[in-house]
Amino acid sequence: MGKKMEDVKVLENFSYEDYLDIDKSTQERVELIFGKIYMMAGTSALHQDTVLSFALKLKLLTKEKNKCLPRVAPFDLKLEVDGKINVVQPDLMLFCKDEKPCAIFEVLSSSTALKDKSVKKELYEKSAILEYFW
Repeated sequence: MGKKMEDVKVLENFSYEDYLDIDKSTQERVELIFGKIYMMAGTSALHQDTVLSFALKLKLLTKEKNKCLPRVAPFDLKLEVDGKINVVQPDLMLFCKDEKPCAIFEVLSSSTALKDKSVKKELYEKSAILEYFW
């Protein structure tokens, strides 16, 4: 059974500067979304294999057209919404023309599915990310 949002470890009312301080003081990966810090769990081998398979296929497809570049986590993606910086680490991103990705891909797991389908989806919509897949 999936986790409920209240079961996810979340710290509230943080700025980008707070995020940078946390990032320097711990080995844990975290995301900053709408002022909340979300602790990120480690991934499984199956999750990594899935991300790698998608990334390799995207790399081959985009290499032919020489236009886009895939990136995989951990890779900090900074998105500004309402004058505040958010930092996320999507599983896979496709950068085409802009500094922000034209497409984001998340491989769902029981520990991330709720966040990926709710707050991250909202962030991507508000950031005008063209395509978001999970």
